[in-house]
Amino acid sequence: MAFGGDRGISKVEISDDGGESWDDAEINKPGTKISWSLWRYDWTPDEEGDAELVVRATDGKGELQISDYRDQVPDGATGLHHVKARVERA
Repeated sequence: MAFGGDRGISKVEISDDGGESWDDAEINKPGTKISWSLWRYDWTPDEEGDAELVVRATDGKGELQISDYRDQVPDGATGLHHVKARVERA
């Protein structure tokens, strides 16, 4: 899910190399300018081991999500979403 306040979401991107490169995710439920947008991304890892995916969004005005972490109080949270995964051969 991605939320851009009253600006909506125009793009969601995923990185599996620490933010060096970014791939577009598919926004399959764009929502409205005041609701969450739902997105998906089919990821096929290149190798086994520990991996970390990073997600960022661009709002409807073209502004990229703030990457620096800030807690939600007093001005709202910022920062990129990180997901760790362990990739093993099936």
